[in-house]
Amino acid sequence: MLLLVVGLPPRNAAEYAGHFAHVELAVQFGAGSFPWFGDPAWFTRIRAAFLG
Repeated sequence: MLLLVVGLPPRNAAEYAGHFAHVELAVQFGAGSFPWFGDPAWFTRIRAAFLG
């Protein structure tokens, strides 16, 4: 599962991710509500790596 969480501090997002099996958590620092607009290259790289 790729978990995209907006509005949580990384520590809280990691705790939330711990409730799921086989989850990858990626933190985009400075992201706004739409991470694919804030840093499209980062978002594409993370998503492509996850989808493999």
